[in-house]
Amino acid sequence: VGAVEASIGLTSDTADEVACWQAMIEAGSKAIALIDSSKFGKRCLFKCASFEEIDTIVSDRSPEAPLAASFAAHEIQFISADKSGASDKSSPRGPRTNARVQERA
Repeated sequence: VGAVEASIGLTSDTADEVACWQAMIEAGSKAIALIDSSKFGKRCLFKCASFEEIDTIVSDRSPEAPLAASFAAHEIQFISADKSGASDKSSPRGPRTNARVQERA
């Protein structure tokens, strides 16, 4: 992921990365994104995923208030670990309902 913006979600500058993200989201039952905080509040050309598709975000530090509010509004579990090893965990939400994920027989 190249960037995370409160009004859009996760974005990238490459179409290949977007295709990879979309395939992983479709295949999985949970979507967990590991994103360094330097990408918070920025926007790239292509949308990888909306916040409705993401269950958990793990990062090196907590985001600024607008982005944190967007995570909370979408019930995204946020896990932040600072350099001292302390962590800040929000509560996880229930199972994701993703229209693109279909049961496999």
